[in-house]
Amino acid sequence: FNQKHYTSGINYYIAYFKRKLLE
Repeated sequence: FNQKHYTSGINYYIAYFKRKLLE
């Protein structure tokens, strides 16, 4: 299990949803 990769994936989805909400 790669903790760092998992966390970066979470951050990617957070950024994606923020962008969708701002549209």
